[in-house]
Amino acid sequence: MAVNEALIRSAAAAAGPIVDYAGSFVKGFESTYAPFLEQRRAKLEADQKKKASEDAKMIKLLEGLEDVDIAGLNSQEQKEIATKAFGWKKQYADIANQLARVSASDNPELYMQISGELNSINNRFVNLTNNLKVYKTNKLDWADNTKAGKYSIVNGDNLTNANTYYTGDLSVDDNGGISYGGITEVPRLITNDKGKAVGALIKEETNKIEKLKRPLTENEARAYKDDLRAVITPEVAKMIVKENNIIPGIRAEYFIDFDDTLFNEGKESELVDAVVNRLATGLSDVALEYANLEEQKAQKEIESKEQRQLDLYRKRKQIEQSFKPRDTKEKKINKDAEFGINLVESLTNPETTKQTLDTFLKNNVEDVVVNGSIIQIKAEEGNMEYNTMNKSDLKRLSKDLIDFAKYTGAQKDAAVTAAWDYIDSIELGKTPTADVNPTSLIYLSEDELNNLD
Repeated sequence: MAVNEALIRSAAAAAGPIVDYAGSFVKGFESTYAPFLEQRRAKLEADQKKKASEDAKMIKLLEGLEDVDIAGLNSQEQKEIATKAFGWKKQYADIANQLARVSASDNPELYMQISGELNSINNRFVNLTNNLKVYKTNKLDWADNTKAGKYSIVNGDNLTNANTYYTGDLSVDDNGGISYGGITEVPRLITNDKGKAVGALIKEETNKIEKLKRPLTENEARAYKDDLRAVITPEVAKMIVKENNIIPGIRAEYFIDFDDTLFNEGKESELVDAVVNRLATGLSDVALEYANLEEQKAQKEIESKEQRQLDLYRKRKQIEQSFKPRDTKEKKINKDAEFGINLVESLTNPETTKQTLDTFLKNNVEDVVVNGSIIQIKAEEGNMEYNTMNKSDLKRLSKDLIDFAKYTGAQKDAAVTAAWDYIDSIELGKTPTADVNPTSLIYLSEDELNNLD
């Protein structure tokens, strides 16, 4: 053992110190390539972070994929939408899977291309959702207006197209567009609201014209024509001609034998002029019509008044004849009877009531107040009130006034009896006005009585 150890030590001394070649190599490699390794490590970490970010973004994109609310749709609509949506979602998922394997930094063009395809699919859902919302709103309006009869017949074929559109089967195209019953464009429908608004305006003006009770002047007729031209459009003109039966204020007879060729395209201006002219003529005719009616009414009132006066005189004659005198004494009684009749006439005539009362009652009472048919007399003995529209009150008043006139005996009886008989023979409130001067009541002679017409 000692020999061996000595040999070893001797060999070691002869060989010199031990050199660590592996360690030296590692140290030299690290000093030379360490910066490159660090850069590579940093890049890997950055790529991993970016990939994680892209994955997270993709997950968010998948979660945010637009969907379609099919609540409230019928079975055919739900099936059509479900079929389309299923295909779109499958395409979306496949493309999203491709995008997950693409780095935006490594291949930005491919990344943008695939992202665009995803956005395109998502837009299909957005378009379909918006189109269905608009359709639902329009369909509700269509149903309400149809039920209320608001759509004008000037819509023509669009009414039929709208019925097909809002009751037909749904079809969805590859871009999220929709069609119903094969119709892709929403039918434009016009309500008759504008026509009715113009009709209401014309009716209002017609009412004003009726109250004029005279023909229109040239300036008034021209002004009405200008006002009509300002509110009547070609659409409204068509409604007025074709739907005047449902537009208030428009008389159908204005448009008898109307030229239908004016409805042709390109004749809108001529159509408006024709409608305005007929309406303006109609307003002038209304003014003339009511002016004539007013004239006829006035004439009838004159004739009626004359007839009432004639009837009154005949009644008076009958009453007076019942008091026809047979001697001088009876002649006086007849005059007393005429006095009673004239007194009643003056009391029932609003123009002479107050004057008659003042003539009889002056210096005998404190005050006389006449308010329409009500008469109030204030005296020391007390207040008295009469209603000349009440026959009992009128009889009482005529008797009291005859008493104030100092009539007594047979004279009083004749005057009161004649007054009361005359009151019974007339209709209060319709008694013709007699030309009676309350300060000088008329007395007729026997010859005059016999010659009354």
